Amino acid sequence: MRIKAADIVTFAVIFVLVIGLGGMASYKSDKDTQLPDNSFIIESGNGGQYRIDEYDGQFYAFLKLSNGADYYLAFRSDPRELDSIDIDLDAIEIIASANKIYTSVNPEDTGGKVAVAVLELDRAISLLNPVKITEAFYKEAVPEDPNVPVKGCKDSNSDQVIIEFRIDSQESVYVEEKCVIVEGTSSNSLIKASTRLGYALVGIY
Repeated sequence: MRIKAADIVTFAVIFVLVIGLGGMASYKSDKDTQLPDNSFIIESGNGGQYRIDEYDGQFYAFLKLSNGADYYLAFRSDPRELDSIDIDLDAIEIIASANKIYTSVNPEDTGGKVAVAVLELDRAISLLNPVKITEAFYKEAVPEDPNVPVKGCKDSNSDQVIIEFRIDSQESVYVEEKCVIVEGTSSNSLIKASTRLGYALVGIY
């Protein structure tokens, strides 16, 4: 059987069309999944995937709220750089089920960076559990400050949860009974440990 020139042309046109459509579909798929240069996807220990966008040194986690709304929550650190900070994930449930929360600091460590560590966590707590959060000291101030309650781990229970912010010998988040401790070796380290817990509270750990 002889192949006519017209048949060859027809085959060539069909071949080009098929390749072109396949290329367009591949391009569309790549375009749909491509992220901006300032964004990345992080996989959480809970099996979820979260988009993080970086703007001006802040890291914005793209979250879906329970009501279906989209929400961006800003953090000060890249979550990938916090993996080395040990965290007890029991802290999530303790905070989530509390009816009242105290964020408690050492009255001798009330500088601006310690306040940043507390604020970094407050915003994440409010998304997980919108109860009243009260600032406190975990030991008596000298001189005494009548406007700030004294609440330490000994006062923590399933209803009233104390979160102590300590500057000590390690960088970690751990639980003692029903008390959550956020610990750093310096004020900057404390902010990182607080951020680690903040990410975990919204599902990123």
